[in-house]
Amino acid sequence: MTPESELIVDASFPDVWKIFIDVDQRARWQQSFSAYEKISGTVGQPRSVGEITLVEKDRQRVLTERITERRGESFSRQLMPLMREPYCSYINLKQ
Repeated sequence: MTPESELIVDASFPDVWKIFIDVDQRARWQQSFSAYEKISGTVGQPRSVGEITLVEKDRQRVLTERITERRGESFSRQLMPLMREPYCSYINLKQ
């Protein structure tokens, strides 16, 4: 079984995008998020490296995040086919 989370937000896409890319806001949409530690680079930008700590039940995982490319909001719109007026953004997090 693959753990899965779903969050439906009734907000404009630009507002959702700002929260989605802001590491300080990550706990608002990723329930298992516990902490983020910058290792190098500018957070959220290509060539940056950070460690993400996730906690689910009594299990803690530390993941290394390496951002190699950032395509931006317009690309993300293409990945959200369920988005409709009024904007309803769908985030499906499979772990």
